[in-house]
Amino acid sequence: MDNKKIGKLIASLRRSQGLTQQELGDKVGVGFRTVSKWERGINCPDIGIINTLSKILGISSDELLTGELDKTKISIGSKITNNIPPLDVDYIFMFDIDNDERNYTIIKYS
Repeated sequence: MDNKKIGKLIASLRRSQGLTQQELGDKVGVGFRTVSKWERGINCPDIGIINTLSKILGISSDELLTGELDKTKISIGSKITNNIPPLDVDYIFMFDIDNDERNYTIIKYS
């Protein structure tokens, strides 16, 4: 397990859902400082909350533990990528909230 990769994924997904560290922590029963430690790669989430955390973030437990999204589920939106200003992030996630399925678009910044 790569704590830094897992942390970056958690941070990106949390931000994409408009959650603060406190709000995410409240949902899984930990403090904002714990979420901050995950996101900085200092610690990893406890095994007892992996399922809950992955559901909140909209990913599988395997994706969370590897710090990588399953590329077979990812679609790149070419219309979207042309108009996004430079950002200080590694990933942007856009979720389709009008649909019951877990659909999202991801754009990787290099």
